[in-house]
Amino acid sequence: MALSKFEQEIAMSENPKYFMGDESAATYMDIDTSTGKDRPAEGYGIARGEGTKTRAEHNKALQVHIHESQKSAQKLMGPKVWNKLPEEKRQVLTELIYQMGPSRIQKFPRFLGAMVVGDFDKAARELLYTKEGKPSDWSQKGGRDRVKRIIKKLSPTTKVEDRKKPLYAGGG
Repeated sequence: MALSKFEQEIAMSENPKYFMGDESAATYMDIDTSTGKDRPAEGYGIARGEGTKTRAEHNKALQVHIHESQKSAQKLMGPKVWNKLPEEKRQVLTELIYQMGPSRIQKFPRFLGAMVVGDFDKAARELLYTKEGKPSDWSQKGGRDRVKRIIKKLSPTTKVEDRKKPLYAGGG
């Protein structure tokens, strides 16, 4: 089954960062954030060091995880709010839960509150900055393209500042 445009967006910004090999046997690689070096990926049913799965198996596991994240987002927001949200905003919630899990997203109560009332500019700012006005860990450590894409979906006029420090401690 082919990936939807939304699923492709997640796949392109997700570790494993790239797919080595052909359609039948592939090794997924991701980046060890402590060293900045490539390593065989885990997740999507791949054990650490194994790293081999067909593209079809990977896509199916990705779709299952996205669907579970969407169900968690619906439950978190409640049906009344979820049904009123534009599709693009539902995608933001789904991807954030996909990325950080349903418990960690709850550490952004002002973001969730802004989503409930439909204040998407405020929701974008709440993801980008702490209540003290400093860049949030999410905005500084999340994949650069992912952060920009999510903020643009929430609020096309909100600017995403450059990172204050390199993503990996080893430089880069």
